[in-house]
Amino acid sequence: MVKPVPPLWFYPGPKALPQEPSKVPSLVLFAQQPETSEQIDTLATLPVYLWLEHVIHIIQQSDSDWEIYSYVLVHLGAQLKNKTLFDGAIRQLRLLRNIVCSQIHSSNFQTPPSHTSLKKADVAVCLFHILTMLIAYNEHFAKSEVDDIVKMFMMGIGHWDGTSKWCIHALAICCHEIPLSVSKSLEGILQKMSQIITQQKIAMHILEFLCCLARLPDVYKNFTEDEYKLVFAVSFRYLQWVRDQRRRAEESNSLSPPSIKINAIATACVNTNSNPRRN
Repeated sequence: MVKPVPPLWFYPGPKALPQEPSKVPSLVLFAQQPETSEQIDTLATLPVYLWLEHVIHIIQQSDSDWEIYSYVLVHLGAQLKNKTLFDGAIRQLRLLRNIVCSQIHSSNFQTPPSHTSLKKADVAVCLFHILTMLIAYNEHFAKSEVDDIVKMFMMGIGHWDGTSKWCIHALAICCHEIPLSVSKSLEGILQKMSQIITQQKIAMHILEFLCCLARLPDVYKNFTEDEYKLVFAVSFRYLQWVRDQRRRAEESNSLSPPSIKINAIATACVNTNSNPRRN
């Protein structure tokens, strides 16, 4: 008998917060004091840098409560899309980048409890999503830190089950946002892609990345002859795999026993006769 999975992120009741929230939602959120000459009464600002420090602490600790840890991982990436909100938390963003890259590199992050039916790869996907959102803040990172982001995405290709697709999409974004860092690691990226091009669920994402790359000559302008050959080798290997799959399917059909084919035809005829058309 399968045990029911306990609900995640369960709101325990009206006393969960230090004070009762207002019934009238605010239309704006101030993360910094606005530069205005007008006097705004009862204006409160949210110290986002302090909030982000608490979030980083939760991600960094290996014994964090799973319910809180998983909630933070799932939602932090979407929150990082609001760049204006984090204008005053650049130091914390750099620390977050360091921690996420370190955990991905060492695989040192939480393993989901068995009752959740989740895998460690699912946690890795969330970390890669956070790292993808951090690409937008690349102007605040050192060159080595930006290069490290690309290396982590390259590492995620084929490293965990389910992370390859997201890392390939992230690298396509990197081609536009941080092209120099992608160009520096492009040979290694293509080598990784050549190893998994025959995986049916990944192949189209790799081909889409190559199409994106073909439109950005500044990224591959330093290509050597061997690197051009590697790009074509990835494409040709996929074509060869498709042809092999088609050939095996045709051989399988041709080797099917005649009796099976006859039975299949007879079954189809019976089904047709059992449903006569209405006049």
